[in-house]
Amino acid sequence: VPSCLAGTFTATLCGYAFARLRFRGKQLIWALCVGSMLLPTMVTLIPLYIGWTRGLGVHDSYLPLILPYFCGGGAFNIFLIRQFILSIPRELDQAATIDGAGYFRILFNIIIPAIKPAMIVVALFIFIGLWNDLLQQMIYINSSDKFTIALGLTNFRGQLKQDWSMTMAATCLSFAPGVIFYLIGQKYFVEGITMTGLKN
Repeated sequence: VPSCLAGTFTATLCGYAFARLRFRGKQLIWALCVGSMLLPTMVTLIPLYIGWTRGLGVHDSYLPLILPYFCGGGAFNIFLIRQFILSIPRELDQAATIDGAGYFRILFNIIIPAIKPAMIVVALFIFIGLWNDLLQQMIYINSSDKFTIALGLTNFRGQLKQDWSMTMAATCLSFAPGVIFYLIGQKYFVEGITMTGLKN
């Protein structure tokens, strides 16, 4: 929940900055942001683990799964929000500026109401991605009392046999929240996907 909320909010802030603001080094930072999407997860996995465990001293904690989403929510999410904001006419911003609105008022009163579908898409991507991210959960969480549902499913496998009925029941329960979340935001999800990137 905190990763989903913070990731959506910070991705909106970053996307707004890249789409509307002018600042030194903007193109370079944007190129690095987009380029980071080309890096496979395995390339950054070991350096991140060393940074969390040796550098920050974080062991057996949810923090490595939560805090990174407070820094933009991921490059793809920033890209998605930026493309959606670029489809909004700049005349709305200019009219608000003439009326005396600042950057944050323009963002919260004009941009965010217009990009709700994209924000819901980002929230869905973050939620489903984190819910199913078994690899990082296995790396950063070691105590069985802190296991997530994805890790808990691995406990149904015994050394001698496996209870398939219990495994299937637990699996159905594990993907139920994602399905419910998708059904709630389905209308906005489809709208956000179809409208994103129509204008550059």
